[in-house]
Amino acid sequence: LCEFKEAINYLLEAYQYLHNWNIENEIAQCYFNLNHYNHALKYALDSALNADGAVHSKVHLYGLLENILEIKGLETLVNKHRILIRHINNTENQYCDEFLESEKENYTKEYYRNLENDLRKDWSELRYENEEKSIGKIHNLLKTEGTIICNGEIYSFEIKTVNNNIVNLLSNDMDVSFYKNEYYDKNKEKEIKIAVGITLI
Repeated sequence: LCEFKEAINYLLEAYQYLHNWNIENEIAQCYFNLNHYNHALKYALDSALNADGAVHSKVHLYGLLENILEIKGLETLVNKHRILIRHINNTENQYCDEFLESEKENYTKEYYRNLENDLRKDWSELRYENEEKSIGKIHNLLKTEGTIICNGEIYSFEIKTVNNNIVNLLSNDMDVSFYKNEYYDKNKEKEIKIAVGITLI
């Protein structure tokens, strides 16, 4: 506890075996506590973009992102996160604020999931702002998962990693643009290639 540098070393080791949003979140929190805001933002964005985890279970992560973005002066994004957090908390009855009665018709899981989905585009653009999108073709799409072929390499994705509410428009052999993300999985002893921020061309 409070040994953030030591904790980061353990968490980064665990991260090589388990590419989990909770671990990314904890790494981001440690970096934030050490005032390393760029590293904190990177891991917090990776955690937010990670397809694992229900939206309402990530409310503390969204609060961390709000704090980091406020330090960086990105007020528009700060407000988006505040609204998302308020809707999650009120919908899940974690607490009731003064707006609950007047806006209670808006407090639904579908509504806050839409808010989170809209933020995904902001997250991917902020996370990969210095990288160009790659072009590929959807190779295999099955329910909530799929793969993209790009220059002979295969990148996997889940529906949560798709931008702009285009889920119902996706189909096999469709051309898309996306950001590349990779990590080495020690358990599987191979590099895992992931596509995020997917948009139609």
